[in-house]
Amino acid sequence: MITGRTFYTWNGREKCPKLFKIKEGLQQGTVNSPTLFNIFTSQTLNAFKLNQDNNTYSIAYADDLILYVAAKYPEPLKDQLERLVNKINNYYALWNLRVSPAKCETIVFRRPARFVTKAKRINNDNFIIETFHPVSRELTKVSTKSIVKYLGINIDYLAKCNSHLDAQLKKARNTYKSLGRLFHNRHISSRAKVICYQLLIRPLLTYASPVNWNLGTAQAEKLRAFERSCLRTALNMHRRPDTDYRERFSNKKLYDAATIPRIDNHRITLTRDYYSKFNQIKNDTIKNLKNIRGDLNTNSEKGMLQPQAFTARDKLGYIQNSKNVPIIYHRSRHKSNKNIDLSTFKLIPDKYSIALPKTDEAVFHKLDHKIYWWIDSRSSEYAKLLLRKRNYNQH
Repeated sequence: MITGRTFYTWNGREKCPKLFKIKEGLQQGTVNSPTLFNIFTSQTLNAFKLNQDNNTYSIAYADDLILYVAAKYPEPLKDQLERLVNKINNYYALWNLRVSPAKCETIVFRRPARFVTKAKRINNDNFIIETFHPVSRELTKVSTKSIVKYLGINIDYLAKCNSHLDAQLKKARNTYKSLGRLFHNRHISSRAKVICYQLLIRPLLTYASPVNWNLGTAQAEKLRAFERSCLRTALNMHRRPDTDYRERFSNKKLYDAATIPRIDNHRITLTRDYYSKFNQIKNDTIKNLKNIRGDLNTNSEKGMLQPQAFTARDKLGYIQNSKNVPIIYHRSRHKSNKNIDLSTFKLIPDKYSIALPKTDEAVFHKLDHKIYWWIDSRSSEYAKLLLRKRNYNQH
């Protein structure tokens, strides 16, 4: 698809003098490679009656293809998925593409076993599909997982994405440890350390926030506690021996010194900005992703909220109140409980500190209802925020 490209090989010490020509394929890491690959494989998404209201679907980004099938019972689900995988495998072979069974995984999304009859229960050890190796043509088993990773996000079989945050937090901690010499260096300014935290560590904690915004309270507190630990080291705001370790620094004072918003409010801002751009998209297929399917209140009570339901809950003030307190991350609930009960959610007492730094108190971007198209300028939450802005400006 791209012509005139060449390369040399290098073993880490010496470069091979022979020049190799790239006759086919795409370079990894270039900006246009995913787009070109999407064009080349565009017919695959709708091949074999996929995406035609028959409970068989497909989506893809470049060479990351997902086939998914809906069925009530395990056996027909397995048979139909296996047939589709083999058809796609043959189709790819016609276009000189190779499917690697070793890199393929299957996952069965289902309700917890206690809510499912014995006939519908699925054992991952028994749910195994087979496809042929593109070169040897030998049948190869595709493993079934309880958690799979797609485009950097960990998705579990209950579709709650709880494991994703744990994985990202582990990455962030490892990154922080590897940068220990930087954060404990006395010759680097505190401001530079805070910037390093924002550039190198914080993006790991906020990855996929628009999808995984419905966190449990304890999960959010883990993020806040880890961020405070990083900032205390960067700003050297620990208890000191010269005060007999009695002097304490409050969370508010810590964030005011760092002049950055809290991690939970930062995640909300990223999510809000993400959905604000949907009206600017001209592609109808992508633009329609903002539409909520099914009854919102029923889904909310069952804990089956879709990612785009953020806009509906933000409109009613269930994400962040007029004082910019991220109440969704301060209402006590288990991480597996994604339920937002509209009648009682705001009545639940706050858990953990809700003290906000000046940086968070001075945020009023939610008042721009033209950018944030779901905000109702006639709502009581909007009126409270507007009044608080006027009082803030007077002081």
